[in-house]
Amino acid sequence: MDTLFDVVFADGTCSISELNFLKKVANRLNIDTDVFVSFQKKHLGKEDKKESKQEHKGSESANETASLSPELRKAYDALGITEDATDSELKATWRNLMRINHPDLVSGMGEGAVASATKRCQEINKAFELIKSNRKMG
Repeated sequence: MDTLFDVVFADGTCSISELNFLKKVANRLNIDTDVFVSFQKKHLGKEDKKESKQEHKGSESANETASLSPELRKAYDALGITEDATDSELKATWRNLMRINHPDLVSGMGEGAVASATKRCQEINKAFELIKSNRKMG
């Protein structure tokens, strides 16, 4: 699965059709939903880090990271972004995560998959709202 995720994310994105393909493969291989989601998070994190490094080389200091509350740090980690991401990057990341983690996409994989996806979407929304509030975004 890791190699398939590498192939899908090679262009830096994951379309809904690519994600559905990965989910079908995982389902046929009897890969647990939580394991699938961990692969997904891992690869989303890689892409976010690549983009962040390219756009913000050297802009993050240890002091900026240390100044975040543990709850806010956890929120940024949940979205796979750093605090130096722009507001538009934050919104785009949130939209992408919601798009690929939406419970409707896993409805054919059973109640457990839907429950896991619902929980993940709730985590994503909670993190997004906390960051937006901290940034005083409307």
